[in-house]
Amino acid sequence: MAQAFQEKPFEPSRILDWPGAAFSVRADSMRAVAEHYAAAASRVVWTKQHLFDQLTLEWREGTFLVSSLSDIVAHPSYQRIIGMGQDALPYILDELRRAPDHWHWALVSITGANPVPPESSGDLERMRQAWLSWASSKSDVLHG
Repeated sequence: MAQAFQEKPFEPSRILDWPGAAFSVRADSMRAVAEHYAAAASRVVWTKQHLFDQLTLEWREGTFLVSSLSDIVAHPSYQRIIGMGQDALPYILDELRRAPDHWHWALVSITGANPVPPESSGDLERMRQAWLSWASSKSDVLHG
């Protein structure tokens, strides 16, 4: 005599009794891992230096092969650096101390100054020197 099918109440320990259960458990595990790391990432405290470094990296990577100055300075990460305002100044000046780069427009936007003489426009090394001279004359303002 055939036994009639009897439905049993749900028991979590029986979850592996059905086909595809391994996939379900794996998906649940992956979801738990993702939630764990998302929660951890939301607790990361970004210092101004870390934010600047990350934005600078994104800007350089995003404009590595770009020759248009307007496209270089319009990059979203560059614009966010400008948005950092006065907080970005020490980091930009540190970058300029290391090497010339297209920081002129950010510095003009943040400071409202333009110490670069017209004859130096476009010469990154001369522009760099002009900004570093300007910064040394304003060291009391820049460093509190």
